[in-house]
Amino acid sequence: MARPRKKDDEKRTHIFHLALNKREEARHVRHARRLKVTRSEYLQDHINSPGSLKIELHQMLDEVSLAAQVIKDSDIDAFIREEAAFSLKRAAQRLLELLSHDRKI
Repeated sequence: MARPRKKDDEKRTHIFHLALNKREEARHVRHARRLKVTRSEYLQDHINSPGSLKIELHQMLDEVSLAAQVIKDSDIDAFIREEAAFSLKRAAQRLLELLSHDRKI
């Protein structure tokens, strides 16, 4: 069977990243609703607070779990699985950066 065209791989990668972005956006909206503020106010108030570290860690956890699901699914093309593995690596590097700072969670 012929390998899918590169354009198909790029489209699948784009869809994978869109799914990550939608999850992140939905999380911000949910948190803002709980606090009864707009999403932009929520983001502005929480960018540098200790709670922002928790938010970022939760975002990375979602990214890692979605990437792990993609890697585990054998029906998905190898190129997409490589993209997911790269996403896992990037999240792990960011986690190490966060843990190297002396910030309280």
